[in-house]
Amino acid sequence: MTDRKNGLLRWSSERKLDPLRAAYLLDRLQRRCGVCPECGEKWDWLGNHRKSVVHAVLEINAIRYPVKTLAWAATTLRAKPADRVLMSKCPHPSCINPKLATVATKADVVHKQVKDGLLLNAHHRRQIMIGRRKRATKLDMDKARAIRASTKSVAEQALEHGVSKQTIRRVLSGAQWMELDSPMTGIFSGLMAANDSTRRRA
Repeated sequence: MTDRKNGLLRWSSERKLDPLRAAYLLDRLQRRCGVCPECGEKWDWLGNHRKSVVHAVLEINAIRYPVKTLAWAATTLRAKPADRVLMSKCPHPSCINPKLATVATKADVVHKQVKDGLLLNAHHRRQIMIGRRKRATKLDMDKARAIRASTKSVAEQALEHGVSKQTIRRVLSGAQWMELDSPMTGIFSGLMAANDSTRRRA
């Protein structure tokens, strides 16, 4: 690291930090910390990006340092390896307690997230997405049947149901909310597939 990039840290050739500078850094960090509700120590970050300490930084001499890494380096007086990350044992998301932080690989972090149930597989993510869509949708099959049976214009039905005119047209054409037991089911998709194959042959 160059002197400009080292800034206040100024790592020695052994990648050590001067104890006086470390004490100053810890004092600056703790001025912006409160008492953590989980570990009970004054390491609950109250500065920028409080809810995500991964992105929280402290600016020193126009250089930004991650607060979690800075607290760990000032406590241990050594630099964190570039290919490692810090994993905290404290469950509080904004806690930067260096005593509870350990150096780990990214694989260790993933294993911990899986163990804590924070990572979901593809099936769970798909079910969550389907549930969100169901809560967000303004139509259902009964409303779709009413739209198809109605004699009102597309614009009137769009205003009545609070959706766009394109959505009403897609319901009327069977592209959305199609009847699975209808003999017309799939006719539009079949025609589109036939047209595509004709274009390819041409």
